[in-house]
Amino acid sequence: EGQGIGGYDQDDAIIIPITTARQRISGRKFTSSVDFIIVAVENRSQLHASKKEIVQLLRERHRIRDSREDDFIIDDASTFVDMAQMVAKVLSVLLAVIASISLLVGSIGIMNMMLVSVSERTREIGLRKAIGAPQSNIMLQILLETILIALLGSLIGMLAGIGISQLTGMILGWVVPVSLWSIVLAFMVALVVGVSAGFFPAMKAAKMDPIKALSTIN
Repeated sequence: EGQGIGGYDQDDAIIIPITTARQRISGRKFTSSVDFIIVAVENRSQLHASKKEIVQLLRERHRIRDSREDDFIIDDASTFVDMAQMVAKVLSVLLAVIASISLLVGSIGIMNMMLVSVSERTREIGLRKAIGAPQSNIMLQILLETILIALLGSLIGMLAGIGISQLTGMILGWVVPVSLWSIVLAFMVALVVGVSAGFFPAMKAAKMDPIKALSTIN
């Protein structure tokens, strides 16, 4: 089954009778003593009540007075689940920060590329404006081109990520689920990045003076 949350590998565990452990394994002076006991409940809703009964039973067996503290420690699965959820939240925040930085760098790269594209197509834009093309059409063209680039990049990255994750899962024997929501979110983020990166180049192209644009020699 592999290692658990605490690093304990159940493949390295051997289950033996408690009498055998007392007599052959522990090597203690008092063979009736044990280091730990694992208890399973049928339903998670029974966890709290079972834990309470175990505490009461152990205190009776250890002859602990009401005024004294327990001489044993009880951990339940919810402790490890909470710890795993906390680690998952921290990792999610770190991944979100890394992804935000990557998106910022990518959007700047797309914006610079579109600014270069607008500069190289100065005469084309000037000609379109000279024959009556409105600013909205020119802005829409630049924005659509930017969004298309962002969506294409998102698609390539998403296919690469899914492919690598599935290949890694096959090699390591893991099940790597692919969420439909993550795919939709990726396209939504790419759409936002495309609009954000293309807005400034589109404004620059839309506000271009057709006379100056036509007089520019490429």
